[in-house]
Amino acid sequence: MTYALSELDVLGKKAARGAGLPWGLAEDAGKVIRWLASFGLPGPQSLSAMLNGFEPSHLTEQAPQSIGIPSWAASSGVLNPLITGAALSDCAARLRQWGQITTGPMQHPLLLLPFTGAVALNLGTPVSVQWAGIQFTTDGHAVSCQGHDPGRQESHVCQTTVAINGRMTQPFPKVRRVTLPQETSDHLSSLAERTLAPATEASRRLGAGADTTD
Repeated sequence: MTYALSELDVLGKKAARGAGLPWGLAEDAGKVIRWLASFGLPGPQSLSAMLNGFEPSHLTEQAPQSIGIPSWAASSGVLNPLITGAALSDCAARLRQWGQITTGPMQHPLLLLPFTGAVALNLGTPVSVQWAGIQFTTDGHAVSCQGHDPGRQESHVCQTTVAINGRMTQPFPKVRRVTLPQETSDHLSSLAERTLAPATEASRRLGAGADTTD
């Protein structure tokens, strides 16, 4: 199915909320997949995979234990990219001071990339994020890549490194509409439907749900 970028934003937000993410992170999820998809990167697919079997009760265990040091890890052993990205956005000044931040194991690291774009805009300098032989660099407006296939989805990596003053190479072309695999579209849509309140008799009288009269 083909989506406009604004439709992807709404779909991602509702799907993340339907899966159990709090509204703040759910809104981040929508913006994240919109940003990635605008460069032809498989953000929606990565979010769909991350939300598959997601357990909201484990969320706090997937956050960085301490952001006061330039090496972040989760008590669960695996960082969530959305929580880590939100923390990174709050630590732009520290990133400038430290030069780089490394993380321990992380799931679906591609979802971290848009947060580095926000940091790059904040700092006024390109920021790179690297994992498993691939390095993305962004100034917040464009994205370039060095390494293996940028469309490859990594479900789990042992380490990521975020660093300032990355070198921009050939940027990806931007797109306005994105075609998602049917499986991804169906999964995100099914999660998004969980945010819909069931119709009641009173709401039906006001026009919600299917008409009950011929």
